[in-house]
Amino acid sequence: MTAVRGNPAATIGLALVTTAVVLVPLTLIGVWLSTTLSGATSLDPTFDPALDGSAGQSGSADAFFGGEVASLVPTLAVYVTGLLLPLFMAVVIGQGVQGRRIGLGETARAARGRILPAVGVLLIIGLAAFAVIALLVGVVVAAWVGAGDGSSGGAVLVTILASVVAAVVFVLFSVRWGFAITIVVLEGVRPVHALRRSWQLTRRRGFWRIFGIRLLTGIVAAIAGSVITAPIGIVVGVLASGSVTSAAWMLVLLQAGTVLVQSVLTTPFSSGVDSLLYVDQRIRYEGLDVALLQQARQGQDAPVT
Repeated sequence: MTAVRGNPAATIGLALVTTAVVLVPLTLIGVWLSTTLSGATSLDPTFDPALDGSAGQSGSADAFFGGEVASLVPTLAVYVTGLLLPLFMAVVIGQGVQGRRIGLGETARAARGRILPAVGVLLIIGLAAFAVIALLVGVVVAAWVGAGDGSSGGAVLVTILASVVAAVVFVLFSVRWGFAITIVVLEGVRPVHALRRSWQLTRRRGFWRIFGIRLLTGIVAAIAGSVITAPIGIVVGVLASGSVTSAAWMLVLLQAGTVLVQSVLTTPFSSGVDSLLYVDQRIRYEGLDVALLQQARQGQDAPVT
């Protein structure tokens, strides 16, 4: 939070600008899509639900379906902000540990050149996760097919074991590769090198400390996001209570508000914690603090590498 307070323009301000640029057009598309998918029945001004109960139920169902589908559109902004904001926070933290503040424009320029390597990191992690999931699903399906009409006890046991393995692999990869995005930015390396470097950096002591801090950060961020978005949901529910059509596009606005809160407040917080954990790990086991102190004494202005 100190990094956020010390660099509000480069953290909250840049997160707000990035989110608005992506979220506003997606929200408008979602509102249009919700009214389109709600169906002609609920949008017909001459339609009276009191005269046709079944048609009224159909119109309500169409409107609800339209709102549910259209509300997925604003969530696409999460993927964009989830990529860019960790890059911005890594730049801010990297400058902050050297005692420097950085502005909005400088942060954006510094992170711009690392977008493609960050995408590469996410693609590699995604492919690895897909391979693991596909393997486990294949094992489970084979177990159930092999069980046939006989006892399914063995298949159930295989399913449970596969779920446990999936959870263990998720925890392992989330910690071992958790610093890759920060490394891409602060050390200026390629995706494969960043993943290898992150794995090596977390092979030392501190695995469970990193996991525990990240878990606690996620819980705090989720609670804070829920507390902030709950009043938005109440207001939207009251405003949309009179019309199934308005309920559809209000659902889109509710989702957009949730994405806004997550992107502007919780994502920078979580990303900042990850960057600080990276710096802490290097201070503990690589003497980064000594190197920074020597640079400061010599008047050097080198990056955190």
